[in-house]
Amino acid sequence: MRLDRTQWKIQALTALFVLSTGACSVNRPSEQWENDVLEAQTQLDRGTLKDLKPLEDAVQSAPDEPRKRWAIRQLAERLLEEKDNEAAEKYLLALTEPPIIDPHGAWAMYQRSLLQKSKGNDRESLSRLFATILKYPNEIPAEWALEDLKKRYLASESFEGWDAVLKRMYPWIQASMLAENLLFERGRNYDVNLRDPDRAMKVYAQIWADHPEEALADDAIWEIAQIQARVQNWNAAIHNFMILTESGESSWFVGTYNSQWLDDAILEVAHAWVHLGEHEKASQWFLRFVDEYSDSLRAPYALWLGAECYRLMGADEHHLSLMKRLTREYPDSKWARRASARLGPGGGDD
Repeated sequence: MRLDRTQWKIQALTALFVLSTGACSVNRPSEQWENDVLEAQTQLDRGTLKDLKPLEDAVQSAPDEPRKRWAIRQLAERLLEEKDNEAAEKYLLALTEPPIIDPHGAWAMYQRSLLQKSKGNDRESLSRLFATILKYPNEIPAEWALEDLKKRYLASESFEGWDAVLKRMYPWIQASMLAENLLFERGRNYDVNLRDPDRAMKVYAQIWADHPEEALADDAIWEIAQIQARVQNWNAAIHNFMILTESGESSWFVGTYNSQWLDDAILEVAHAWVHLGEHEKASQWFLRFVDEYSDSLRAPYALWLGAECYRLMGADEHHLSLMKRLTREYPDSKWARRASARLGPGGGDD
């Protein structure tokens, strides 16, 4: 996910705070340097900074390498904003050569790729995208670089080439935070572009097996189940959708939040049981959705479908009971109006 300008400022100021409080005491030169930088940053944000000399001075007078790299990045960002790409490139180069593996280096390498692209140097730009991914796979700019690479390959409809690149890169980054993203892109390429659902499912399964606690693990199971439903392998789809319905905690969130797919998966299980003709089981899942997500916009529809399942089973008493519940709990929904029409005058009275 790309960070906006405000988030970058927060990161930068947080980094500066950590740098300034990392030791038990701060010596006078370091304290003065930090005060000067914060003053320059404040003026910059207010639009009252006349030139970039305070930031240039901060680079020259930084008391240590981490502070120097932070200041170089601030200066490079300002120069890029002012479209002074030639001057910015000098500072970007300083952050990447010799390579130091940190967020500043990753950001600078990615920016160098963008600059080369703006000059029409596609080969040089591509080289720096690969460098961002392979040298800095645990940093956010590596995700940006992967996304840019994907756009280039898909724009030329080089789907086999994109798969070959992803396959080749994976061994280099398989222990990194980017590994699951790379696998997920490979699975999507098989499914959407190469129309090979079997290979897609194998790659998605690898995410679940190798990175079960990572952010895309739930997504991978969801994609597998979607493919299985698409080819009407209903029992397999139910199995995988139910994995998501049992995810009380998801790798997408910190804490005890439910999986982002939990509500969708409940409905998918219900629909799958309908396809198998198991209307009683389907109704139970539709009603589970209503009970757990009563304020959802889809709750009235789920309640209607639950009632319909009982009607198809010939269980008229249950069917009418749920229709009355629908008119009572969701009186303003179109499904309540349909239920009222089916019940007839006075049919909703208990």
